[in-house]
Amino acid sequence: MMTRQARASVFLIGFFCWLEGAVYSLDQVDLATLQPFKITGQVTNEFEKPIPGAKASLQFAFKEKPISVVSDESGNFEILYPAKKDVNKLPFWELYLWVSAPGYNLKCVRPQMKSGQFLPCQVLLSKEEWIVVVVRDSNGKPCPDAIVEPFYFDVPNGVFYAEQSTGLITILPKELAEPFRVTTDKNGEAELRGLPFRKFNGAHCHTPGMVPQLFRFFDLENLSFELRPTGKISGKVVCDETEIPKPDLTGRKVSVVSKERPRTDTVNRTTPVQCYQQIELDREGRFELEGIVAGDVTVRLDMGDSDLQPIPTKPVSLGSGGEVEIEVEVAKTVSVEGTLLTEDAHEPLASVRIGLKSKYKSEIETWQQTTSDASGKYKFYVHPGEYHISANDMSQSKQADDYTYGRGVQVRIESNMAVCKVRDMLFPRLERETGKLVDADGKAIPNRRVALLPMESNHAIKNGVSDDQGKLDIRYDKQQMEEGRKTRWVIYPNNSKSVDGDVRQFQTLTVKEESPLLLVLLSDE
Repeated sequence: MMTRQARASVFLIGFFCWLEGAVYSLDQVDLATLQPFKITGQVTNEFEKPIPGAKASLQFAFKEKPISVVSDESGNFEILYPAKKDVNKLPFWELYLWVSAPGYNLKCVRPQMKSGQFLPCQVLLSKEEWIVVVVRDSNGKPCPDAIVEPFYFDVPNGVFYAEQSTGLITILPKELAEPFRVTTDKNGEAELRGLPFRKFNGAHCHTPGMVPQLFRFFDLENLSFELRPTGKISGKVVCDETEIPKPDLTGRKVSVVSKERPRTDTVNRTTPVQCYQQIELDREGRFELEGIVAGDVTVRLDMGDSDLQPIPTKPVSLGSGGEVEIEVEVAKTVSVEGTLLTEDAHEPLASVRIGLKSKYKSEIETWQQTTSDASGKYKFYVHPGEYHISANDMSQSKQADDYTYGRGVQVRIESNMAVCKVRDMLFPRLERETGKLVDADGKAIPNRRVALLPMESNHAIKNGVSDDQGKLDIRYDKQQMEEGRKTRWVIYPNNSKSVDGDVRQFQTLTVKEESPLLLVLLSDE
């Protein structure tokens, strides 16, 4: 997310200013002094000699296109970023500065601020690292014109970048990653240069008609990829026309998911890849797709909110460069209906994402998802079997801050049912605790996230964010509070929204008073 992974996702970007040991949010800085943003600095090498011609790119709020300049003969640069009226509407705000130069590794730094002004950035570039890349096919022959590039993680338009030593985690914009893309020569070889390899997730190798490969940067001496031909899949949707008339399949879509089987080869250490493609059915319910990753292939048919749904099937095996034909059968289903309510007031919970899963006929795992409506009601269409229904995301519900997840429901669906009414799922109210976050001198610390953690776990029992006056309003599930369990209060680094990493690196808070809660940060180093 960014958990350790960063998912296809929208990132809430955060920037905080460290001012004489205390942390200040953007709301406390006069925006007029920040418009336009001005970032200056100097680029030098490890011998403190200036680097002229270095490219410095300022990344703002991730979705914005970076602004780039080139350093002068003294290695100095200056970037002016135009005013942004909507800057204070963002929940968090971040600036990242990316610097690169021929013969040196790419460097990412965070501009810092003091007394309302950005400090000059001193950027030291290290000597360029490089790796020889070798790409061959399954017969050992070279693959010319194969593309090798930094691994495009599960995020839009960017490459995942993380420094374990500083906790800096961000996304290198796609346009800044382009120069690091290389193409193999006639011998299937290329050189990947200028990347601090251990700070990137890995490399991605692909070429038309071949299964792409991902590689983690374990061995920095070389990269060795083996590419294999992709396959083809075709199929049709069928039904038992003695029981139901053939449905109108115009505009219906099938999704083909193919996952490569894990490699046993420990030398290559590649990651199994997954391919997802979607296509509309023709009038007769047929489909055909090429470029499918060899391995286990599953076809999913979207019939929408209908009592006709596809019968789950096992994945089929597709060999490298092979073809496979699949039939997807649709049949009548049972409507499963239920309601989500608050436990205390029995008010409906709208906009909660509900998941239904089971193993169809004890073999094939199935999964469906829907969202509760304004009355808290939800509906699934399923075939006979045993299912478990549970809430898996209530972040969009208006009661999300006051209630926590209700217990899941187990249901059994019989073939003679028309509708299965599920008992109401009740969501308990969260407990509430108020207090304040201060430093050693009793001065309020605004806009910082804190959490109560078990000593042996990263999963927060309570968490909250101090407001502009350092006040805390913390909600928590009392069921998580185990008597005698050892816990401690911590303050999150960089105000991250989730616990990600080694909690030993988090600063411990002292509990001075428990009612109302008073948390003291003795050191902000």
